[in-house]
Amino acid sequence: MAIQWDEVRAAHLYRRAAFGATPGEIERALDEGLEATVDRLLDLDVSNAALDDRLVRLNLDLTKIGGILTWWVVRMIWTARPLEERMTLFLHDHFATSISKVGDPGLML
Repeated sequence: MAIQWDEVRAAHLYRRAAFGATPGEIERALDEGLEATVDRLLDLDVSNAALDDRLVRLNLDLTKIGGILTWWVVRMIWTARPLEERMTLFLHDHFATSISKVGDPGLML
């Protein structure tokens, strides 16, 4: 039995493997098909150069927890590798860490 690949299933995949999808991302997923979309989400070799440039332009203070939190949220929103960021968040929750336990913002980063 073949899986019906439609907007509902594409959106579901993006909610599970990323942080949701824009209408453009859903349209691309429908055009590419299920297998190509999954392959793209699993591809950790995709360049994140645009994200890196965006982070540099923000000029965040990564010695302070506020700068680190902003850095991470921007990564999650603008990454070209959303599954990587989703799994990072999952593991962060699984292996609970906090600045109060670690004590050093650099190590938290």
